[in-house]
Amino acid sequence: MDWGKPLSSLVSKLGDQVSLVDLWTKGFGWEIADGRNNLQLNASDGSMRAKSSPDSVPPSAVACFDRSNVVGRAEDCKRIVGALTTECETVPSVIPIYGVAGVGKTALAQLVFDHFSEKDRGENHPNPKRPSGDDKGKGPAVAVGDAGYFDLKIWVSLPKVCDVITATKEIVDDITKKTCNDRSLNILHHRLKELLDGKKFLLVLDNVWAEDSGFWDTLRAPLRYGAKGSKVLITTRSKVVWSRMTTQPVPPLEGLCESDCWALLRGVALPHREETVVSNLEEIGRKIVSRCQGSPLAAKSIGAILYGETDEEVWESIRQDMWALEENNNEILSRLMISYRHLTYSLKQCFAYCSLFPYGYEFDRDEVVQMWIAEGLVQRNGMTKPETIGGRYFDRLLWGSFFERSHKQKYRMPSLIHDLARLVSKNELLIVEDGVLHDPPGRPRYASLFHPKQSTVTLEKLYAYERLRTLRLYGESKLGQVPKDLFFKLKWLRLLDLSNSDIEELPDSVGDLLLLGYLGLRGTGIRRLPESVSNLYNLKTLELSECDELSELPRGTSKLVNLRHLGLHLDWEKDADLNSMPPGIGRLTSLQTLSRFTVAADSECNIGELKDLNLKGELCISKLEKMTDAGDAGAANLMEKTNMLTLEKLFEVEIPTLRELNLFSCPKLRELIPLPSTTIREIIDCELLNSAS
Repeated sequence: MDWGKPLSSLVSKLGDQVSLVDLWTKGFGWEIADGRNNLQLNASDGSMRAKSSPDSVPPSAVACFDRSNVVGRAEDCKRIVGALTTECETVPSVIPIYGVAGVGKTALAQLVFDHFSEKDRGENHPNPKRPSGDDKGKGPAVAVGDAGYFDLKIWVSLPKVCDVITATKEIVDDITKKTCNDRSLNILHHRLKELLDGKKFLLVLDNVWAEDSGFWDTLRAPLRYGAKGSKVLITTRSKVVWSRMTTQPVPPLEGLCESDCWALLRGVALPHREETVVSNLEEIGRKIVSRCQGSPLAAKSIGAILYGETDEEVWESIRQDMWALEENNNEILSRLMISYRHLTYSLKQCFAYCSLFPYGYEFDRDEVVQMWIAEGLVQRNGMTKPETIGGRYFDRLLWGSFFERSHKQKYRMPSLIHDLARLVSKNELLIVEDGVLHDPPGRPRYASLFHPKQSTVTLEKLYAYERLRTLRLYGESKLGQVPKDLFFKLKWLRLLDLSNSDIEELPDSVGDLLLLGYLGLRGTGIRRLPESVSNLYNLKTLELSECDELSELPRGTSKLVNLRHLGLHLDWEKDADLNSMPPGIGRLTSLQTLSRFTVAADSECNIGELKDLNLKGELCISKLEKMTDAGDAGAANLMEKTNMLTLEKLFEVEIPTLRELNLFSCPKLRELIPLPSTTIREIIDCELLNSAS
């Protein structure tokens, strides 16, 4: 018997494992040594931490924007609504909400925006329900919602670094609810003129930083085509923007009074508590909020760390922390630092990691949790899925106001919270912005490259930072190609995200990133991945959504036994080039999400491979008409995949061999092509399909 090949294969596999162990052990020491300094930990941090933990997040933490969380803004709301409904000759008229960071500008803008988006809701609009009895008897500031007052209502959150093209594109995207790929200002202006022509619109520009008068003059040009009465509502903490863009002056937004701050903190910390408990803590609580500088953000974040806590000693320790701040220190950021220091170690890590995001960046919950998991920031707990634990971390940070819901049902970090994240991660975050490298004082572990103007990215600048664990691009970057030796230099990478860049291929050396847990290539021109990707044993997320030119996956994909999320092209409106699935994909039993499955007549992977996969989320099964054996559909066991959220379209062409069809519980199924050869026996709980027929 020839033992050569088996031994050679064994040595090769052992070599990979030895290399992997070597990487882990070499990196472990310096990571422990750097951890305390990088996160700015003190020995006393969390010694009096409240009982709230990642496993005990209130259900309201995951609720949408709720007026009950807005306190003391009835008169401000009434004033802004009045300004927006006052006729003005200027088209469009501009009303500002100007104030210091953390004072609640965006929350007020959301309150006003919702007034024009919904009809009368009686007493709850727009004067929110207070969490205390301080305001009993106060009626609503505005009697009814003016849902039909504006023809178009547009909300755009601008990044801190923003040009006119980006801002115009964001406006067009919000109106059409689609992504516009044009980067020509003339084309974008023409498109926006068409969309606004003769319509009375309300445009909210949240977080405006651009102080250059040329920015506003250029952006305003197509807005003038709107009908009389069109308005632009801006939020800004720049006094220059406030004075330069305003056509209808509004006073600066002031902080909350002490009573309102206490009502807000109490509502977050002690919801539904009996008055005797509250009264025992009120004196300490009012002393705490007296140092919140009128900031609702500070009041909510302090309230979150005291959630459910009735021990006076814990409240007193927070008061001492607040009063330890210098009396002349008016920066709200220092108050927020107290909330950060009372987080658990795991939450500190996860929060600091989010400093990667550019200002104003909007993210999905699942996206962030998958990034945390890839980085090893989510602690395992028995049989509980890491996505569940990471989701609890996320909800805890959301509850603590470290995150907030954006208007587009995504999430973002408030600008002041983003400042805090950058502060606590200053030793470990490397930022490259518009080609300028901002070198941190410590040994960076994370690199964030932000290029908003389709500028060229030079990754060779990162070669000196061999211990980088994360490399992530933002914006529409021009890479051309990835340097072949990049991954020999950056062998410690756990996360590599080159999404929305112009790359079309990866070098084979990507397979040498043995610690890689997340590979993001969303929206790129990738046509195929190198076969070496199959060597990435630790890969948990492979993100290939919006890669409509992708024609095949590596044949060895089934070797990625730790893969949990495989994102593939999901848009039914655009054709995808993916012809078939790789063989053995059914062996990826850790897979949680698989967004697309392509059926092919001559493929080694048929639909029956789905049988043992416990999938959730969305699944697009394309080219089902290529199925040659009707038994394969039954073998796929789709009826038992109870975690699947949506099935929007079933067949693209007729399946002659399909004789009977039963449809159950497909609430988002909206299209079913004519099937003359098929008898449809039952359609149950398919609301959109029933309404369309």
